[in-house]
Amino acid sequence: MTRQELLALVGAGRGVHPAAAHEVRYYARPNIAYVPFDDAPPLEYGLVWQAAADTHRIRAFAEAAVEAYGGTEVRGPSVPEGR
Repeated sequence: MTRQELLALVGAGRGVHPAAAHEVRYYARPNIAYVPFDDAPPLEYGLVWQAAADTHRIRAFAEAAVEAYGGTEVRGPSVPEGR
């Protein structure tokens, strides 16, 4: 399900969805109310990609992002030779 499909369901009154505070800027819709709450743990974000599509280029980008933004590590299966 895409983000737009999810928001369409919420907007149609067929569900609710927790969202990060910044999402109201990117996904504002007239039929959805974003209600802040502060008694939940913060959301953590990370890069994800399909393991079967892992390449040295993707791994290098992920490692650069971790270094630039103070992350902890790049985890996942090792990249097959030649990719």
